[in-house]
Order: sequence, then C-alpha cells, then structure tokens
Amino acid sequence: MLIAALIVTAVALVMSLMERAPESVEQRLKRLVTQRKTLAGFVTRDLPGEPMNPDPDSDGKQGKVSARDALLKAVEQATLGRRFTNKLEVRLQRADWKWKPAEFMVAQGVAAGVGLGLALISSPGLWWLLGALGWVGPHILLARAEKSRLKLFEQQLPDVLAIIANALRSGYSFLQAMEVVSREMPDPVAKEFSLVLRESRVNIPMDDALSNLVGRVKSADLDLVVTAVLIQRQVGGNLSDVLDKIGGTIKERIKLLGEIRTLTTQGRMSGWIVSILPIGMAVVFHLISPGYLNPLWQNPVGWILVFAGVTMQGIGILIIKNMVNLEV
Repeated sequence: MLIAALIVTAVALVMSLMERAPESVEQRLKRLVTQRKTLAGFVTRDLPGEPMNPDPDSDGKQGKVSARDALLKAVEQATLGRRFTNKLEVRLQRADWKWKPAEFMVAQGVAAGVGLGLALISSPGLWWLLGALGWVGPHILLARAEKSRLKLFEQQLPDVLAIIANALRSGYSFLQAMEVVSREMPDPVAKEFSLVLRESRVNIPMDDALSNLVGRVKSADLDLVVTAVLIQRQVGGNLSDVLDKIGGTIKERIKLLGEIRTLTTQGRMSGWIVSILPIGMAVVFHLISPGYLNPLWQNPVGWILVFAGVTMQGIGILIIKNMVNLEV
C-alpha cells in the first residue's frame, strides 16, 4: 500500500512538472503584456531585463510581518484589478514615483488622518477642511509631479529629434539612434527610450513599443513624432528630414507657449487669489474670533450658503482657467 501510494505520488509529480514546462519567450511576453496593460499604456517593470519586485514570502525571512506590510497587503488585495487602481498605477509611472497604488492609498489615508488630528487639537470647527486637504494633498502633489515631468520631457524632445535625425544621416539604424538618445540624454527622456529599447529586445514589435511610449508619456508632441515614425515605417521616406521639420515646429510651439505664459501671468495670479482668498479669510476669522463662523456649519441656512459659495468659487476658477489656458 505504501509503495503504491509513493508510485502514485511520483507519477502525479512528474505529470505536474510536465504540465508546467517552461514557457517560450513569446508565450511569456504575451502573458506579461496581457497582465500589465492598463488604459493607454502599461507598466513594464516586470518585463525581462528589469528586476522584479522581490516576493516577501520567498526572501528567506520567516520573521513576523509588520503592521505596515499587513496593511499594504490588505489594501492591495481589496483594490487589485479595480479601474481606479489601474489609473493610479499609470499616473504613478508617469510621475516616476517608485510607489505602488496601495502605498499611495495608505499615504493618502494617513495624510487625511493627520489633518483630522490637527483639526481636533487646534480648531475642531475646521475638521472638514483639514481632513479634505489631507485627502486631496497627495493627488495634488502627484499631479504636479506628472506635469513637471511631462514639461521637462517636451523641452528635451527637440534635442532628441535632432540627435535621431543626425544619427540616421550618419548611417545609424533607428534602434541605434534611439540607443544614442538613451545613453546621451538625461532623464526622463533617457529612461523612457531605454524602456522602448528593452521592449524591442524582448521581441515586442517596435510599433507596439512606440505606442506604449505614447501611452506612458501622454504628450501631444510625442504622439506627432511617433505617428510620423510609424507612417514612415509603412510607406517609406526620408525620416531624418521629417524629424527635423517636426523638431522645428515643436521649438516654435514651445517659444510661443512661453510668450503666452508671460502675457497671461496677471490672469493666472488672479485665479490663485480668487482660489485662496476665501479660505484664507475663513481661517483668519476663525483664529481671531473663534466661533464667529460656527453658524455656517451648524445651521442649515449656513450649509446652503457654504455650498453656494463653493459652487460659485469653482465656476469662477474654471472660467479664469479657460481664459488663460490657450491651445497652441
């Protein structure tokens, strides 16, 4: 009986190993791409050539799991596969933040808790304001990081096009020209083009790799460049001349945007004043005369007035923003 049981176990083990034969490169790439795709782009840190995040269960440590790790694991399991989690992952990648969505959500909750704690200690009447600021604050910082990185990328893009065009004239292939860019240019251009090269080296088609680049960076100028490259790969033509013309157009556009930004400085300053002044005045009144503004959040009529004021404030901010943001 024992020998028969051992034979059955061995046969089952052999069959399971045969079923789990190593995947081919193409199969693994297809599986990774399917798993990592989100919205317009996908995160490529798990692709071959990039070290994967270590598994805490397989690092040889058998110690206790900290409360932080347990909390992060619980949040990750609760939000895994959700649409907002995928969007947040893409935003974190665009900002080049080395955070997971679960870590960002925990930090957001901690910031809101700190805001509520400060409000309860110093100004209980402003618990809603400080709590909301703590909750929204991480998203504001993330949006600013995305915007600053995108702006830096677009400023470097004309130099990138010049390098690629000159490399093509010198006899380099398009991949070799991109390698020169990834080696000679600073971040974020160097990092993004290195990701494109890494994807191409693991048999992802160049068209898909360039499309993933557009999805990660989300730049109108880069979209124009990638569209031109993809068309040239299909119909042929002098790509170096096309890139030179696009680079000149982007330089003129950046110059015009700078002039517009200078002319609209007063309008943007007015928008900031309109946004901050009511909140600042409310804080000052509360500090000078505690309880003066209590009827606004203790009386139903006050709630209506606050809601109407916030609504009108938001409409005014949107109007000013549309006035000073000109499309070029």
